[in-house]
Amino acid sequence: MGILSQYSDVQLMLKAQDGNQEAFTELYLRYNPRLKGYFSNKLYYAGYGDKSKAEDYAQEIFLKIWKNRDKYRPTNEFSRYIFRVAKNYWVDCRRKAESLPPHVSLEQISAYNPEDDIQSKLPIQKDETDNKLLSEEITEQIKIAVETLPVKQKRVFIL
Repeated sequence: MGILSQYSDVQLMLKAQDGNQEAFTELYLRYNPRLKGYFSNKLYYAGYGDKSKAEDYAQEIFLKIWKNRDKYRPTNEFSRYIFRVAKNYWVDCRRKAESLPPHVSLEQISAYNPEDDIQSKLPIQKDETDNKLLSEEITEQIKIAVETLPVKQKRVFIL
């Protein structure tokens, strides 16, 4: 048991503000298991079973706190502070995840042939005019769908 273990969380964070890495390490040892548990629960209930993400998220919180240590003000308990940072980070991650298109593997992209997809949707017809009209209708539906995308996704799709 080190000498730093006798300090409160707030005292340790104030020492970390002065650049004391050992004090920050003590905070890490105290809070890393709790943050991993927090993110594990969040990931589980959000439908993600990857525990390595919980570890990554916890690491991100400590990195954020270390980088912004000069902004810390000891107005509340440190635990409230660190879990507020964690909650905000979780909300940001979920917001970003919701704005991204669904995951598509590289194999799916390389195997995809748009001609196959369009041809499978077109009925077999002897009349070329009908095929052209149907193709134009599908093209129009795609344009409408692209218009409903968020701006960033729309730019990527149009490129």
